[in-house]
Order: sequence, then structure tokens, then C-alpha cells
Amino acid sequence: MLTDELVIFEAVNDLAEEFDTTCPDWFWIVNPDTLDMTSFTLCIMGQLAGNYLIGAGRVDIDNSKVAINYGSNTSKRPLEASWVEEINNRRSDWLAVNGA
Repeated sequence: MLTDELVIFEAVNDLAEEFDTTCPDWFWIVNPDTLDMTSFTLCIMGQLAGNYLIGAGRVDIDNSKVAINYGSNTSKRPLEASWVEEINNRRSDWLAVNGA
């Protein structure tokens, strides 16, 4: 894994773990088909809370992790791909435990 991809992966994983605490069913709420990390309302926090600012105020996580998820230093495609992968993995894990 490239360094940038590892940083993105770790930031997504950290924020996802925070969502597990603050909103345990977050991976069912977020629509990966409409996920747009450049959108104020279609980003992860926007889909969970209505808009980015409201969502950012509800999580307790290192701001540098949030910055990686929303910063201009990462390209949109790998970031969204990491989130979609995280969502799909969590959905699969949930279905394996709870049944389809």
C-alpha cells in the first residue's frame, strides 16, 4: 500500500470507529452510491447529520483525521473508494453475524 493510501485508510478507519460509537448503524445510513466527499451534504458527515458542520460537531476525533477525510491534499477517488470499501465491509460483517 502506498503511503498516501495508508494515511487515507487509517483516517477512514479511525473516523469509522468513532461512528461505531456515536452512530452504530452509520454504515446502513450512508448511501455509498451518492457518497461525494466534496459535497457539504453528501459526504459521510453530511449523510449522517444533514451537513458537514453538524456532523463534525458530533464526533470526538483528532482534527487531523477529519482534515485527511476532507482536505484538498487527498484526491477524491481514493478517499471515496476507501469509504465505500469500509461501508461494504461493515455491512458484510453485520450480515454475517445477524443474518440476511
